[in-house]
Amino acid sequence: MKNKQERYAKEEDDVIIEMISRYPSNLGFAFNEAAKVLGRSESGIANYYYRHLKNKRNAVALVTTEGAMMNVKQARRPKTRRQGLSALEVAIIAVKNMSVEERKELLRAIMED
Repeated sequence: MKNKQERYAKEEDDVIIEMISRYPSNLGFAFNEAAKVLGRSESGIANYYYRHLKNKRNAVALVTTEGAMMNVKQARRPKTRRQGLSALEVAIIAVKNMSVEERKELLRAIMED
């Protein structure tokens, strides 16, 4: 394990974000996988994510036909299809709530694939 006073490198940020992107519906597992790769504690990674990374990037969302789930602490559950919103409408709302820079980053990520 790394010394708890070492700062996180950009590459470590990328690993954490990658794991969260792979497992958006199970953050505990994502933090555990990132801990294995980075040699840091799972709780240290979770704390770092919630204190630093989550605020820099828009939260990862899992959008399904039943609605969406955001991986943020204490997030309100969005309205589901049964409550009147389709998955597309939920995605549109999520994009509208992004900053201009976050929208540009999303478009770049979409165009890469």
